[in-house]
Amino acid sequence: MDRNAPELNSTTPTTRTRRRDTEGVALCFKVSFEFRHRFKLEAVRRKLSMTELLIRATESYLAADAEHPRPLRANGHE
Repeated sequence: MDRNAPELNSTTPTTRTRRRDTEGVALCFKVSFEFRHRFKLEAVRRKLSMTELLIRATESYLAADAEHPRPLRANGHE
């Protein structure tokens, strides 16, 4: 290997994982205008960013689901 060639990957997997844990990444999906409007109003009402409301809502949903799990249908959907 050429000593002057740049290293293709100088970042260790552990460093990459730690960086991923602290950096924000984009999460994109489409919802109706009405849903987005209600979601935005709820975030403002609670003095949260829309991101923080989504995170809290997801965590709450998953916690409630863990307490009362629902069986999945044969095709993997509820």
